[in-house]
Amino acid sequence: MQEKFLDINQPLPETLEEILKLEELCNTLTQKSKDINEYQKTLDMDISPFDYVEEVKVAMLYRARLWRSLHEWGTVLVDKWRTAPFELVDVAEIS
Repeated sequence: MQEKFLDINQPLPETLEEILKLEELCNTLTQKSKDINEYQKTLDMDISPFDYVEEVKVAMLYRARLWRSLHEWGTVLVDKWRTAPFELVDVAEIS
């Protein structure tokens, strides 16, 4: 897993786009590993563990949540609060 996804100085739009592509790849690999295991069961073969696929998927999930939260807080919510009249800011939405 590339550690650039843990660097806050990375450009947000490009990082979100790359994360989306990597999530799609993780989903494809997860499905392929399940398909292979099914074929192995059908052929009475030993089942190959694909633990690393699940580990990568979980690590990708955490990084994706981090960047999506950064996007939501940094560009959506904060901009909304900055432009709204003070009396109309929903305090429950902030906390």
